[in-house]
Amino acid sequence: MRLFTLALLTAGISIAQTPTFSKDVAPILQKHCQECHRAGEIGPMPLLSYTDARPWAKSIKEAVVSRRMPPWSADPHYGQFSNDRSLTQAEINTLVAWADGGAQQGNPKDAPAPREFTEGWQIGKPDLVLDTGVDCSRARHHPVHAFRGAHRFHRGQVDPGNRSPSGEQGCGPSRGALRAP
Repeated sequence: MRLFTLALLTAGISIAQTPTFSKDVAPILQKHCQECHRAGEIGPMPLLSYTDARPWAKSIKEAVVSRRMPPWSADPHYGQFSNDRSLTQAEINTLVAWADGGAQQGNPKDAPAPREFTEGWQIGKPDLVLDTGVDCSRARHHPVHAFRGAHRFHRGQVDPGNRSPSGEQGCGPSRGALRAP
């Protein structure tokens, strides 16, 4: 009888610790994924709701474990970045446990309020927009020689042009915008 009681208690503890979409996964997706995984952006599928994310649970797990997603190529040996999209190991563990635990929704009341997005330039009105005229599917690096002398910029953003998901972070003629401090 003691063994049976112990088994029930252990099972109850593991069920209670399984992450749910509403309480545990939605905040991670909002913070790291929804910038791209929403209508009109480069992500191949939206991840705004449980209904959106549930069919992709195993793919999400594979992408975060392999660190393909969210994309972040900056070398951490060269400093801390304020826009770092990388997941912490705890966030990766949560997404993996959610997928492995059956990708349960949980109580929808536990979900954070939907994230609001700014349309257009995310950095505000740019001081300078540079049109590269280069299709990123043909050129990985394209220097833009538009400055003479010293210039400081506060923010920058690249608009990939064609936002269709192709694995190349968007392809088509791109443009960049800069804002001064």
